[in-house]
Amino acid sequence: MFSGSLVAIVTPMHPDGAIDWAAWGRLLALHLSAGTSGIVVGGTTGESVTLTDAELLALIEHARPRLAGRAALIAGAGSSSTAAIRLLLSICMI
Repeated sequence: MFSGSLVAIVTPMHPDGAIDWAAWGRLLALHLSAGTSGIVVGGTTGESVTLTDAELLALIEHARPRLAGRAALIAGAGSSSTAAIRLLLSICMI
């Protein structure tokens, strides 16, 4: 299903804990220019247990148009809530 480099991307934060969207955009651009095949948002880099649902959704919503089909978008969807997983999957489907 997937091949190539799949990166569990880190979520850059400001000192106050807010997501650094400018740095996030630069990370996505860097991976696209390097030929990364897929980006894992909220994956195994530790974010899956520390991001709020709203933050994870915002990261996915910001990544999707930037990746625009040039790399797979994979949501770190570890949860005990089936409803939360369905919502994440519906947002990620391109």
